[in-house]
Amino acid sequence: PNHTSGALKNFRAAIGIARQMISLRESLADADKGFRDALACSPEKGRWRELCRLETHVLDLLQEWNLRDPVQLQRDRAKSPQLPVGVTRIVVAGVPDPSLLALETMKAHLAAGVPVTVLVHAPEEQADSFDSWGRPCAKTWSKKHIALPNWEQSLHVVNSASEAAQRALGQFSEHETRSDDAALVLCDASLAPALERAFDQAGWPLYDPEGKPIADSGIMRLLKCCAELLRDVALFDPARELVRIPGAESFLPKGISRQWAAKLMDDLHHEHLPETLEDAHFLARDEERQVIEAIVARLEEVQQGGLVEGVKPWLTAWLRSTDKHIARQIEPVLAEVLDAVEQLESAGVAVSPHEAMEMLAVATSGVRISLESGDEVLDMEGWLEISYDSAAHLVLAGMHEGCVPDGAVDDVFVPDSLKQELGMRDAEGRSARDAFLLCSAIECRKEK
Repeated sequence: PNHTSGALKNFRAAIGIARQMISLRESLADADKGFRDALACSPEKGRWRELCRLETHVLDLLQEWNLRDPVQLQRDRAKSPQLPVGVTRIVVAGVPDPSLLALETMKAHLAAGVPVTVLVHAPEEQADSFDSWGRPCAKTWSKKHIALPNWEQSLHVVNSASEAAQRALGQFSEHETRSDDAALVLCDASLAPALERAFDQAGWPLYDPEGKPIADSGIMRLLKCCAELLRDVALFDPARELVRIPGAESFLPKGISRQWAAKLMDDLHHEHLPETLEDAHFLARDEERQVIEAIVARLEEVQQGGLVEGVKPWLTAWLRSTDKHIARQIEPVLAEVLDAVEQLESAGVAVSPHEAMEMLAVATSGVRISLESGDEVLDMEGWLEISYDSAAHLVLAGMHEGCVPDGAVDDVFVPDSLKQELGMRDAEGRSARDAFLLCSAIECRKEK
């Protein structure tokens, strides 16, 4: 809040900071806490006072625009929940790490007379090592010794993702495990590509319920290139990238394909190394100039037409021409951003086409395209899903520090000591949860 005017000239950096603030508010809200709670508990009073002032300013703007704060709305709903019609009781089965906000909801239902049953996967004699909501007691489980059967044969240290994938595949192959008896748990998400490649080559195609990231897709590259080209000074490299991307045909002159346009731009680059689009136009010849002029003309249409006449028609055309499955999942995200931009403009806040494109690119960057299960014979499951698969042969891929337990790096704003003060999930609590999950996975397979 005390930054001097113009201190954040890069709009993308400003969006990054905004997203960080939103994530911080959401993580605190998950424990039914807010910035003012953190201010009361943290020794860094100055930082949190600044954040509280920033939050107050944002909330005042939302009220001025007749909008509600989604984070506060979530907290309010948790304390006054409504059960769906026909639901008369609640069963919490095998949930070792419910959020504090979820527990507030359960407590509200209990107070309203709704029966709540909590099921824990553990022997009766260990009941004292869980609290009334089925959470493993941190003091007990974080120090618990877990015996790994035949650990000399079960524990494998590898040097790369590809070696991890081959070792995981080898475990199933050596034991001639049928897919129905196999469970593959992805503890480290970075191993997913290597695992998919290795298993697919072996005739065991994997299904990832999390879906495929859209970060490297054509629409993301288009949005990023357009955002760069709509800056005050358009550089040449984004234009050179743009002409290669499926969906960029509307930026090219009639009769010139993307492949030919890419060759023309490469020739211009190799011959002159232009820095800006203006430099490239000055140095270009014939068809090269036609391509650049077509791109510039299209960008001017976007700039002059604004959001409604400039950006929306292009996005609509792209959605019609792309894969229907992808379009169906990304359209709501694009629509949400465009609606937000229109609301800002109706409130008198000017949003440039460059800023709108940046917002679209950032909003879609985290989208994952969920694919329908086809010929896949084995699911890649997440660590927290380990309790729900009883397959006899379990392979844990990437079970190392930073992944299990997660959160090895301390939070910049909410260190572990402050989490303990606020009643949030802390390192000891996560360690206890993960120790219980591992112990449960081992015990349920001893008889198989």
